[in-house]
Amino acid sequence: MNRILLAQMATMHALGAHYDLLVWESDIVRAGLLQKALRLLEASPHVFRPTEGKYAGALVMDASPFLPGLEDPHFVLVRSGGAATYYAKDIAFQFWKMGLLEGLRFRPYENPYYPGLKTSAPEGEPYTPRAQETINVIDVRQSHPQALVRAALALAGHPELAESAFHLAYETVLLEGKQMSGRKGLSVSVDEVLEEAKRRALAIVEEKNPGHPNKEEAAGMVALGAIRFAMVKTEPKKQIDFRYQEALSFEGDTGPYIQYAHARASSILRKAGSWGRPDLGQATPYERELALALLDFEEAVLEAAMEKAPHVLAQYLLDLAGNWNAYYNAKEGDRPATPVLTAPQGLRELRLELVRSLRETLRTGLGLLGIPAPEVM
Repeated sequence: MNRILLAQMATMHALGAHYDLLVWESDIVRAGLLQKALRLLEASPHVFRPTEGKYAGALVMDASPFLPGLEDPHFVLVRSGGAATYYAKDIAFQFWKMGLLEGLRFRPYENPYYPGLKTSAPEGEPYTPRAQETINVIDVRQSHPQALVRAALALAGHPELAESAFHLAYETVLLEGKQMSGRKGLSVSVDEVLEEAKRRALAIVEEKNPGHPNKEEAAGMVALGAIRFAMVKTEPKKQIDFRYQEALSFEGDTGPYIQYAHARASSILRKAGSWGRPDLGQATPYERELALALLDFEEAVLEAAMEKAPHVLAQYLLDLAGNWNAYYNAKEGDRPATPVLTAPQGLRELRLELVRSLRETLRTGLGLLGIPAPEVM
């Protein structure tokens, strides 16, 4: 089991994901959280043990007040033979996360990827999160069980926590237009996808920048950006069709497109060195348009956070990268309209400050999406 877990961590670490705690289902049961959760629920008239019919002897929850319209609103928490269902264990876990139950203990978990990681264990220090809001990222096929978790919170007398238990449901992912299925043998591991993306990204970097000082590192960043951005740019409830060639393109609605915009801005700033005070009075409509686009960043971040919709931020970054490329390539007649390094004094400094602000905004936005921002591509 430990080898499997460490292998999963290696994959998640390569994808830029982070772990803080590991909670084992066996510890939830061992620590008595399951029984405590069931006792809380049994205080509700909507949780009962029928004495006859198909549910005779089982502990059943009537979810009709919270999930109207179901043909059968009764859900088994504990079977007549005494075995708890996944519903019950999910409910107990959620109760612990939101501070309704205590009892789990944690100790350090040795691993080469996450220095501060802790795991639940019979021994260790007690810890209860007491979260006021939770976001459970589980695919859309688990919408029903997640609705039952929220119903259980309300039945336990905490409708305010039920409102704050958010299910970020996501649709399934196609690979090159094919639906993956373990039963049919149509599947591919994340490690395989990441390695293939790195291989293709390396070929692109070698073609576009043969003199790159660290091609392997850049290819790793581009591959990670391609995969992560492809996952977040789409509204979660829409199916994703991941295609290598599209995802790795330096043009269009891709992660590498935004990464390239960041790298281009970084290149200008490296060449500029230091500079003096900008002259705001020399600003042209080109600068004003780009500056206005930068001002929308905070609103995009807040909307993405409040709506639990990372695709909002992803779309903003695509639009900003597009505005930057339009600014960079602007022409008046056959001459560049917005040269930065060769602009007159005062205007040069103004444009450099704008480029610096753009670079920091792109870097921050990509970072919020867990995507690296290469200095050179």
